[in-house]
Amino acid sequence: MVRNPASRRAARCQAAYALYRTSDYRKTDVGSHVDCAETVVLFSWAHRVHSRGWDNSLVERAHPGAPVLYRTVNPCDRRGGVLGPQQDLVQHMRALPHGEVAAAIQAMWASGATPVVKLAFEFLVLTPARSGEVRGARCAEIDLPARVWTIPAVRMKSKRAHRVPLCRRAAEILEAERTLGDGRSPFVFASQGGKPFSITRLPRLLQNLKIAAVPHGFRSSFRDWAAEETNHPREVVEAALAHVVGNRTEAAYARSDLFERRRRLMDEWADYLDGRGPVSPLCGVKPQLPDRTAAAR
Repeated sequence: MVRNPASRRAARCQAAYALYRTSDYRKTDVGSHVDCAETVVLFSWAHRVHSRGWDNSLVERAHPGAPVLYRTVNPCDRRGGVLGPQQDLVQHMRALPHGEVAAAIQAMWASGATPVVKLAFEFLVLTPARSGEVRGARCAEIDLPARVWTIPAVRMKSKRAHRVPLCRRAAEILEAERTLGDGRSPFVFASQGGKPFSITRLPRLLQNLKIAAVPHGFRSSFRDWAAEETNHPREVVEAALAHVVGNRTEAAYARSDLFERRRRLMDEWADYLDGRGPVSPLCGVKPQLPDRTAAAR
């Protein structure tokens, strides 16, 4: 059984090429429009290609010298006009309406999840950062007195360093997390072995709690809230999500990261969650959590 995705694609190409060699396609006129179209459909199905660049190298990948053996033209050159535009169905990640996010936080705190997962989840919602950025957050990235979390470029999707202003509630979460650790792990939300907790923990917990969202979906909830409930400019909101706005020319002139304006936005987001639905057990008070020896992480 071929398990590697690249190997599976290669196997499909080989199968398609074998079918091509035994068919009548190669016997027809090399300039035939139908011949070219049917050949491209065959190879496109085998490799599930979505771009002309992949098509142009598909025949060569299927079998060395394949285009030279039976034809002098590459049928993939005609794919665009024959097959027309290729439209992929976009499926968005599941997200909650912003009015239900506070209740989701409360449900998480009422669950049997470990303290580190509960803290990490609320921190993810408040920031609002990507799941991998939160799981991989390091203590050295946090400036707690200034309430700033600086994510290095190497850990960012955009490959640019990103400063995250932390609301007071997020700072409280970080203080609570410090009481759980022994200070030896470089990660903020570390498991019992000192490494980041599993990537499946949060999605599985949300599923078990019947919360119709994935961790990444809370970024969408934040975006909807900012658009519907605030007057903050789009540029500020997109900067809070670490999105690159505009083309390269516009980005070259937009040097500011709008940090102070984003801080006000984050504070308003935290206030909104505090005032909607049941209040989290830790809101407004210093967390009283068990130490590392008393609670499994």
